[in-house]
Amino acid sequence: MGGTLFFSAYDDTPGTKLWKSDGTEAGTARVRGDVYTSSLGLIAFGGKVYFLGYDTVAGYGLWKSDGTEEGTIRVKGVAPTNLTAAGGTLFFMAYDAMTGHGLWKSDGTEDGTQLLKGGWSYPYPYALTAVGGTLFFVAYDAVTGYGLWRSDGTEDGTVHVKDVPPAIDLAAMGGTLFFTAPGTTNRELWKSDGTEDGTIPIKEIVIHGLAHLIPVGGTMFFTNSEEATGAEPWKSDGTEAGTVLVKDIWPGPSGSSEGFPYAPRAARGRLFFGADDGVHGNELWVLAVTGDAQVEQLLERVRGLELPPPFTKLFEGHLQRALVRLGAGNNGLAILNLAAFTLEVRALRGRKISEADADVLIAAAEDAIAEIRKE
Repeated sequence: MGGTLFFSAYDDTPGTKLWKSDGTEAGTARVRGDVYTSSLGLIAFGGKVYFLGYDTVAGYGLWKSDGTEEGTIRVKGVAPTNLTAAGGTLFFMAYDAMTGHGLWKSDGTEDGTQLLKGGWSYPYPYALTAVGGTLFFVAYDAVTGYGLWRSDGTEDGTVHVKDVPPAIDLAAMGGTLFFTAPGTTNRELWKSDGTEDGTIPIKEIVIHGLAHLIPVGGTMFFTNSEEATGAEPWKSDGTEAGTVLVKDIWPGPSGSSEGFPYAPRAARGRLFFGADDGVHGNELWVLAVTGDAQVEQLLERVRGLELPPPFTKLFEGHLQRALVRLGAGNNGLAILNLAAFTLEVRALRGRKISEADADVLIAAAEDAIAEIRKE
């Protein structure tokens, strides 16, 4: 937030506390020592970080901090979960003795922290997800059963969208919500524009656990498992025809990972994930979401550097390894990290790598890094 990282951590005092860091040792410090924080749930909103806090005087409550001790204050005595910012409103779930489990909103003030809808029975609303200025969530009530809900931050605008089986994997792309829900025989990939008619299934998918929906560059990526390929990365543009396999990384039915994609992350227009191609074991991979022409231009430029084949092969198509291993004789190897554009020369266990070999590899890799950075 504003160049500062906030996190919860232990120190030499009991319990987790709120900390901040500017990336330096001197700039990493505890914010306030008498307020305990949860290890999850910190969220930036309106120039401050909000969290579930606890102090020995007032108990649990919604807290906020501007990064200073005096600016770390209690907002209201409700214990928030699923803190989610949508538009100019902070939403969360909380329990109140008078109204039971409910959906709340806050503008960062005590008076502006209010209940939107209460009285939810178990299972309580979950998967709060922002799509633009609208909050979506999944809930169950005695009238409609399981369903998709949305809220614009008003009581009248907190409404049931459509009856949908228990949904998970909610993710936003543009103005559309994507999620998965049980179908007749397998799970299905769905999308919603916030209306009943616009909440529809896209395609049946087969997954074991979460599908890990994550948007990158206008495309929704997820894991799907077919008999011929096993669990592999897929992508969708929101249509059945556009919901397709990206690549069979481990050729055949084995699947590159039943747990694909090992905590996927999107950065710089690329998707980073872990996968096993059946040869090298679990490694970090990167999917470059660019046009075919851009990939081909980059491929030609890399080929022109006359680097070893293992390097240039990474640019065939769209799927690339993020960690590139360049051999260094029989004694070591150089690892080029395409995500961070860094190079590390490592000696094999029990051996030494010559300076001459290392110099050659470093020079070649630095040329490649310079070319890639121009893209």
